[in-house]
Amino acid sequence: MRNVLLAALTFTLAACGQTELAPQSAAPAITAQATPSTYAFNFTEPDAFVSACNGEQLIGTTTFVGSGQEVTDGKGEIHVVYKYTMTGTYTGQTTGMTYTQSNIGRGIVRIPSSEFVSEKGLVNGQVTAEDGSTILIRWRVHFVRDAKGELRVSRINLDDDSNPPIAKCQHG
Repeated sequence: MRNVLLAALTFTLAACGQTELAPQSAAPAITAQATPSTYAFNFTEPDAFVSACNGEQLIGTTTFVGSGQEVTDGKGEIHVVYKYTMTGTYTGQTTGMTYTQSNIGRGIVRIPSSEFVSEKGLVNGQVTAEDGSTILIRWRVHFVRDAKGELRVSRINLDDDSNPPIAKCQHG
């Protein structure tokens, strides 16, 4: 599944110096909190994955429809909160069966002033086959990229205890 990557805002810090009457210590840097910006997205991409029910490869398209809100906090950190639905139609490459997907996701992207990026996300949903079998999907992700865009942390928690598989099959 694809993650949505979002653009960052720039910020400026200001400080005060001395007066003519007496030396003054520098005033603390102040960054005003920006007005949140809200946006919508809707895009479709090719997708492929393996069925947890029968091991066949599924090929099709996934459509993401959602919205996000971006705000810069008082420390100059950018926070983007997003939510979306994922729908898709796929064809099993072995059986020829049609599969349909319906997932919901949400997440947060944090871009501190140190320029590394942290993203946490949660997805819940299912993919249903023509024969009634259902692939249940539940996963959490956490990614951290440094200022050069290199992945430093990549963690996928499949459930609270990280033991069940990322997708479970329920036969219809």
